[in-house]
Amino acid sequence: MGTIAGNRTTPSSWRSQRPTREIETSEIAIKRFSRRVPYGAWVEAIDEGAPSFYLAHSLSPQGLRLLAANDHTPPVGPVQLRLVVENETRVVSVQGEVVSDEPAGARHPRAFAIRFTELDEERRLFLTDLYDEACGF
Repeated sequence: MGTIAGNRTTPSSWRSQRPTREIETSEIAIKRFSRRVPYGAWVEAIDEGAPSFYLAHSLSPQGLRLLAANDHTPPVGPVQLRLVVENETRVVSVQGEVVSDEPAGARHPRAFAIRFTELDEERRLFLTDLYDEACGF
């Protein structure tokens, strides 16, 4: 329980009071439908033929937030992602699109968000299971 502006609220009511965050792109506004959960794993991203590795910061069923070294430029536009789970016993490749890029700050590295695209049923179920595991369900 906490106090916000003198009113006692519960954590469940905090979620219902938060507005949906929109990330504006040149073509569409993308709404986040699920909360992100902490998720630390290496993700291989391939854009323009060159693979790069990024540390995943958080995960939702719709996408990932990845961290990049300050001197590394994140991919732009469509990207092929390869998520490796449990010491390479579970691997999934998915398509994604970079929807935001946050510059590095004094206390955090450069980060960018990727929205999953073109998910078939098998990949969608894999990502949903991965999200549920990260949530602790």
